[in-house]
Amino acid sequence: MQRLMMAALIALLIIQTANLAKAETKTSCEATQFKIVMKSEADVKEKASAASKTLKTYKKNKELSASGRTGNWYKICHSKKTAYINMAGVKEVFSTDEKALLKKFDTRKGVNQVVSATGKSMSDTKVTIQTYEKKQGEWRRALKKMEGVIGKNGFTKSKKRVMGNPR
Repeated sequence: MQRLMMAALIALLIIQTANLAKAETKTSCEATQFKIVMKSEADVKEKASAASKTLKTYKKNKELSASGRTGNWYKICHSKKTAYINMAGVKEVFSTDEKALLKKFDTRKGVNQVVSATGKSMSDTKVTIQTYEKKQGEWRRALKKMEGVIGKNGFTKSKKRVMGNPR
């Protein structure tokens, strides 16, 4: 019985070691959230700093996948590692729906942030929440998309405001 237990323990250790080796060979990059396009030549940096080592320079109109933003820097995957591109030389790619939404706020003075909650229908209580902010004169995603719940019966066209317990 002890030999059987010892053999099982050794097999478990071998499997765990193999799993660790596989995990180390995988990319350390985060999942893609959206696309970006170079407005001009843009340097890929090792860290989110202009003084950081330049890893590569992309030409104008090059499209890349971004996993998010840190301050004024977009996070991208370069050689299976997280790298950074300054937002000044980059614009975000938006869907047709996102463009239409953000266009509504372009002419409104003082509007620099937009929060969008979208569902499949007016009665749907499950929504996708996306936040945008205007930085350096352009709309940019502020946070990663989030799933949420809205209202007891979803959206309403009623302008009636209800105070008190949301139950």
